[in-house]
Amino acid sequence: ESTLNHFRSVSELLEIAQSGSTAKARRYAVFELNNVSLLGDKSKQEIANSGGVQVLIQLAAGADDEVMQELAIEALSSVLTLSTIQLDFVSQGGVATLCALLCSTNGNVAYQALCGLACLADHCSSNRLAILSERGLDDLVQVFDKASSSEKLRAVWSRVVCSLAGCPEACPAILGHAPLLDRLVECVAGGTSSPSSSSFSDNGLRQLQLYALRALDRLTKRDKQAVLQRGRLVTVLLTDEGPLLALSGLVEEESQTIALNLLCLFAQDSEGSAHLLLHSDLLERLLSLAESPSVQLQVAKMVLLLMAQERNRPRLISLGIRDFLMELKRNCSQHTCADVHLVAESCLRLLKH
Repeated sequence: ESTLNHFRSVSELLEIAQSGSTAKARRYAVFELNNVSLLGDKSKQEIANSGGVQVLIQLAAGADDEVMQELAIEALSSVLTLSTIQLDFVSQGGVATLCALLCSTNGNVAYQALCGLACLADHCSSNRLAILSERGLDDLVQVFDKASSSEKLRAVWSRVVCSLAGCPEACPAILGHAPLLDRLVECVAGGTSSPSSSSFSDNGLRQLQLYALRALDRLTKRDKQAVLQRGRLVTVLLTDEGPLLALSGLVEEESQTIALNLLCLFAQDSEGSAHLLLHSDLLERLLSLAESPSVQLQVAKMVLLLMAQERNRPRLISLGIRDFLMELKRNCSQHTCADVHLVAESCLRLLKH
């Protein structure tokens, strides 16, 4: 058993993993199973056909051997990339094991468990509902809070929540889970929310923000009020490092589009517009955003939505709305000039009433 190698059959490796005479042999058998799973889909299916899914679930759930647990969850995370294995995995109670391992003190175990959940959540609605049925949202909040300095873990986390939000049956549970919604806003904040996240790469932050924004976009289509109640989201969207005004100039186009749509939702809602108007530099931020010709018209329409609510006009006047509109008209591109002028004139007319 001390000389295990790739020539061992999958069934032999599984037998040794369960009943090998030494801990070293059992661990090495699981290590080899993981290597086999990396050979391709055919090898992953062979592991499943040999009863390997149940064996790996049992080994990953075992708390008496942390090394074995880490090896087993890595192998599980690998085989779960094959969708044909997932039904068997879910039916054998594997989701409960993954959710429990999110709370592991071993960072790699938690990360591999999260990767396994990402594979499940990406695939189908029944998998997403299985995650919810195991109180997966609570466990997701816990693992997020423990991973403040882990770029890769938080990126996978936002991907999981985004996939869950794509399931209509799952949306009510997510919308009713305030701590999870707050963590989504923190993802959108990117590097502004935590000093430890300042070391995240530009690409890592953009991915984190994009998945979180997609999730929020999907959730607003089900119940926008639950999202609009998070006034901090306005602050996050308007920060220099946010998805609209990133100083690096590496703003993701899809992120920018979703962020603008979210701001428009705030602008047209009475309570949401109040959150916007709390920002004394709101018009300066919007003017900076309007330097991009592609969003000038949407910025103008956002201001019109604010102006359409009479109670907002005194505050907008105090913020300098007239100067803002004149500057917006001066700076608009030739392509958007006529439309921007039309919207700006509509705003100015409202000021006269």
